[in-house]
Amino acid sequence: MPPHDKTSTYRLRFRFRVVAFLDVEGTSITFSVGGREVRLRGQDPEIAIRNSNWLVASLGGFQSPEQARNWAERLRRATAIAAAGTRYAIDVGDDRATTAVSQILVDQLRAQGLTLHPQNVHGVDVLEDDDDIRVPLFNASIIVHSKPQPFLSDIERIFSGNLDKIDDKTYRAILLFDAALASAEPLARVVLMVAAVEWLAEQGSWSSLQKDALSAAKSVIAGSTTLEPPERDELSSAIDRLYPRSIRRAVRLFLEELGLASLWPQWDQLYSDRSGLVHEGKGRERVTQIADVATSLAGRIVLATINRAVPNLARLDAYPIAAD
Repeated sequence: MPPHDKTSTYRLRFRFRVVAFLDVEGTSITFSVGGREVRLRGQDPEIAIRNSNWLVASLGGFQSPEQARNWAERLRRATAIAAAGTRYAIDVGDDRATTAVSQILVDQLRAQGLTLHPQNVHGVDVLEDDDDIRVPLFNASIIVHSKPQPFLSDIERIFSGNLDKIDDKTYRAILLFDAALASAEPLARVVLMVAAVEWLAEQGSWSSLQKDALSAAKSVIAGSTTLEPPERDELSSAIDRLYPRSIRRAVRLFLEELGLASLWPQWDQLYSDRSGLVHEGKGRERVTQIADVATSLAGRIVLATINRAVPNLARLDAYPIAAD
């Protein structure tokens, strides 16, 4: 049997994990994204979507692997934001293989006229545009269902929005938030939700004018003729300690920047609850309740950050806040 002939076009394959299975009876559906029809199915093409915790979005017709991968990356970002906005637990992956087979087996099967892709990637992969290509898989899961809308329609809406204004740091916070949603352990959810917000807040630092003022103060102290050397060193060290703005203060200022200063008392309480859970083992009987509060607060903050960059890109209605 001759080797498989390469096609002139390429296909994106975006494989992601869901916690609540999409309640779709068929084995595949198509939905519009960016003016193109994306096919969504379970990773096992013979199993209904509603019984699949691994889903695969695919689209062919790309003229180069780079074009397919760039389109897929935009699709992944839109999917991550749509999942966060609809409170749909999802893991969009980081392009690592969860299943792989040896090249020897791939070559043996190809010699028999069968084409097997050597790895099953969790995230984005690019294949030749050929329906006969198969991907290795193993699967076991517990089933909980979720409605496919508005998750799928939000992917289309967000994909067509100005995603380029969502910087990489914000996107990483979205991925961290989505990972928290997908966690089955309430304590892990609390820790990850707080980490996502702190990651965003760390973008805020001393302004250039504030840094100049601190540097000027150090210069004045260093040149002082009225202070003894130990006194100058002590004051200079005190200024140095100001440079790394505390994360607690950073979060509070970040909430003010977002117009969410009213959330600070609840967030401050969440800090106390997290500290009790992690460092003192206190509040374990309330950990699920604390995790729900962390989810609502972090969800509102992360999505407000997205909407600051692109107004109305992310929906907020899945994250009710008592202060609203």
